[in-house]
Amino acid sequence: MGRISMIQLRSKKLKLPCFIFSLSSYETQVRPEDGVELFQLLGPAAGLISAYDAWKYYKEDKNFLKNINKLRHSSCALFLDSGNYEACREKDHYSAENKDGWRSDNFRQVANIISPDIAFSFDETAPEGDIDEVTERIILNFREDENAIRPRDFPLCPIVHLPGKYEGTLAECAPRLIAKVTSELNPVMVAIPERELGDGLIERFKSVRDIRRALNELGKYYPIHLLGTGNPISMIAFAAAGADSFDGLEWCRTVADYNNGHMFHFQHFDCFNEQYLSRIQSPEIRKIITDPGASYVARVACYNLDFFNDWSKTMQDMIATDQIEHLLKNVPNIGNMLFEELMK
Repeated sequence: MGRISMIQLRSKKLKLPCFIFSLSSYETQVRPEDGVELFQLLGPAAGLISAYDAWKYYKEDKNFLKNINKLRHSSCALFLDSGNYEACREKDHYSAENKDGWRSDNFRQVANIISPDIAFSFDETAPEGDIDEVTERIILNFREDENAIRPRDFPLCPIVHLPGKYEGTLAECAPRLIAKVTSELNPVMVAIPERELGDGLIERFKSVRDIRRALNELGKYYPIHLLGTGNPISMIAFAAAGADSFDGLEWCRTVADYNNGHMFHFQHFDCFNEQYLSRIQSPEIRKIITDPGASYVARVACYNLDFFNDWSKTMQDMIATDQIEHLLKNVPNIGNMLFEELMK
């Protein structure tokens, strides 16, 4: 089955494969409120905000919510995630001891208020049971979100987490579980955290390949979204294997080498600023980077934004012209082996 090259979200057309610029309050260099303003200014194809951040830290900040609304009405496709990443790391989930903690009701409230272009449903991050039991709970939780978020003119997409223990191998479990959930829900796309697909890049590459093959057997093309994939080298590998979209925080935590996609510490921007200035595609971004009055964080974030836009276009062009083998040559040392694995 041929892969699709575009997905439509409301009136916005998003080219695939694509990188979605994520914002988070947890250990990033760009604050979410600053990131939303940056997205309004520079207009990336897609941006993602955390439902937890919108609820916990900025629910009283009317300007933040107002800027999110402006972003939704821009050309940028606005993604909303479940917020469980931030809530988990802040240890702020609902419990008997923490009755004001993050839970599905809060997520549904935020989704109703923000009305993004697309949202990932509230997920159970550590499911237990066999594949059928986990599938049943994912579907149940998804249906509850669907019924609670009304009226709604944006798609909900399921997040699939693998059970802590399962029979057989990862290569057997992941494709089967995701195909069962997708077959039942018929979503616009289906998401799974990259970290659950294996220990190393090779194993994760094989997992994505097998998931793509399992989904294609359903008779319809379902885009695969990988949560937490912000490394450019990983994006190339997984896009070649059949993934279609990625969101990650590397763009606001590190700095990319424009030449090869390798990531360095945020403070290493000084090593690349002058060397790659001529590579910057956007005149607006070049203006900010060369502005002595712009903050260091703003300059690095803009540089990374331009890099990831260019990197995504390279992936799109090569996949559209069936240059998968050439694309994988950008994966250091194992690119040829990955291509051989893909052809099996």
